[in-house]
Amino acid sequence: MLLILTDILLIQSRDLMKILTTSLLLALSSPAWADIITLKDGSKLNATILSKTLEEYELEVNITNSIKERRTVKRSDVADIEHVNKIKMMYEKEIVPLLPVPPYSPASEYEERLTKIKGFVSEHKDTASGRRAAKMLETLMEEHAFIKEGGLKTDLSDSGKISADQKAENALEIDAQISANSFKKLVETRSYLAALRQYDELERSFFGTQAHRDSVDLMRRLVSSYGSLLQRQLDLLDQNSASSDRLPENQKKLQMQAKEQRMIAFEELHEKEESKGISWLSIDTKNPQSLENMIITLEEETERLDEVESDLRELPEAGDLYRRGWIVSGEKNQEALEEILDQMDQLGLAESYLNALVDRFDPTINQPPSEEMSEEEMMEKKKMMEEEGMTKEEMMEKEKMEKEQMEDK
Repeated sequence: MLLILTDILLIQSRDLMKILTTSLLLALSSPAWADIITLKDGSKLNATILSKTLEEYELEVNITNSIKERRTVKRSDVADIEHVNKIKMMYEKEIVPLLPVPPYSPASEYEERLTKIKGFVSEHKDTASGRRAAKMLETLMEEHAFIKEGGLKTDLSDSGKISADQKAENALEIDAQISANSFKKLVETRSYLAALRQYDELERSFFGTQAHRDSVDLMRRLVSSYGSLLQRQLDLLDQNSASSDRLPENQKKLQMQAKEQRMIAFEELHEKEESKGISWLSIDTKNPQSLENMIITLEEETERLDEVESDLRELPEAGDLYRRGWIVSGEKNQEALEEILDQMDQLGLAESYLNALVDRFDPTINQPPSEEMSEEEMMEKKKMMEEEGMTKEEMMEKEKMEKEQMEDK
């Protein structure tokens, strides 16, 4: 009986060793894993299992991205273990967000993303994540080539892309949309003052475009939100002012000095901003007068936006106007082009867009006059010299004197 028990224990011991050996080999041959370990008390550990026995796990716990600590956890305390492939995690966290590339992105934006994906593919090309990244790389390289050839990724067409020729035809609306996207992003990040300034730039440069029209309502909501925020800050300052009245005289004096210094600093800042043509000046959130002035300005802006929306209903869409101008300038239709240029001028659009249409109609119009004489002018000059019996030097001296007389006039 004792021999039988000994044999059974020996067999069990051998089986146990096989199990442990197999587990060890699997662990060594498996890729690196990060583990989400859920304990029975409900807490979760983001950790790597370094080793394990029948009774416990030896863990490397991620406290932060850069801080780790070793910890031993009993198997009996573990409720669940979720294994996550580190390469897959890296792919999903760092590579997947690189596509799609936002509309209107320049070639340089593509090049930065290409560099990151190429590095990942090179390092993990034999993994499933590496193969998926390689497919992303193909898509990105195709788009990058299209952009370098002068094309553009945009939401202005159903295909999401426009060629270099289409880009030139839609130049005004494209630039307006880029400006509007910047405005929207600043609003989303609650960069209120920067957003107000960006809208001002959008309206001054691209008044009447579809991008501008679509941004007016967002500007209205921005003005309302910012005004409410500043009003809350003003109310808070009023409450603090009541508390300050109870301060000792020496502290009141220090507060007054600090307030005067801030006022001087903001006056200097406003002078710099005004010299740069900035319409929305910085505000001192600790100065009640500065807050009140901005709140009044925002109220006035709401009324002004009502007028803008009313005007826009009566005016042609500027982007469409530019597209028609591009077409008629290519057709050399001077009468139609002049009418469109007058309308664009009334909208206050930047001179560069008007000049682009004029250049397409006749590239010589905006060019400075050439100092070189044509063949006909040279023949006329030679004939004059012969008739007056003048030498070449005498003719040059005469022209110089005539030019100086014209400048004096």
